[in-house]
Amino acid sequence: CQLSFSVELIGKLSNLGINDVEAASLILTMEKVLRDELQVEFPDAAYKIFTLKGFVEQTDGKNSTGLDVGNPFMPPPLRKQAGIILGKLGYYRYIQNYMKIMDIIKMYVRRLIEIMYLLENEKRS
Repeated sequence: CQLSFSVELIGKLSNLGINDVEAASLILTMEKVLRDELQVEFPDAAYKIFTLKGFVEQTDGKNSTGLDVGNPFMPPPLRKQAGIILGKLGYYRYIQNYMKIMDIIKMYVRRLIEIMYLLENEKRS
């Protein structure tokens, strides 16, 4: 049994083009606001654009809340300071938040892989 899929990481919305969207079977975002922007920009592909958390938990509806995994590079508590990390305590908090968000992402990616594996096996049955 071999599961095959490809993953492409797009750092900015502006780097995602119509060819990327058409070629993708599934598009996952870390935050609901980005999902919403993509669904507006590519309405014909809205059916395959989800947040990672919402897709894995099967809760990714238009009015769903709590779908953000977070941005590990600028965690919410630091966004108020425009990403400026002041002193050792600020750096420590940044690293703490970064690790927390990365652990959450790892958990959802593992669950996503399990889902994909189960779907692939179901197709073969």
